[in-house]
Amino acid sequence: MDLFIACPFIYSFWDIPLPALLSGTPFRTIPRLIKSKLGEMMLASVKVWLPVNVLIYNSPLQYRVLISATADVFWQSIVSAIASRELTDDEDSLERGSNLVPQPQRS
Repeated sequence: MDLFIACPFIYSFWDIPLPALLSGTPFRTIPRLIKSKLGEMMLASVKVWLPVNVLIYNSPLQYRVLISATADVFWQSIVSAIASRELTDDEDSLERGSNLVPQPQRS
């Protein structure tokens, strides 16, 4: 349940904008970053945490913390890779809609 309710807020207000702001990204580009990365991060979250939670809650009690901590290290590397990736020119142009309207050719 938290994958679909809490995670979008955490990713949108913490995991995506904070590293971008700390690396000097202008504040006006933060909404575009969130829009371009949120879907990928949500999909990655489901791919990682859904099976990990099944494994955690079907394992003996003494191993749950170990499994959770190991999965969290793996998950944080995924979050770091997604959050630190900059917008490419294609994503930037898609966000502005420049591919929808033909632009005049300059000679």
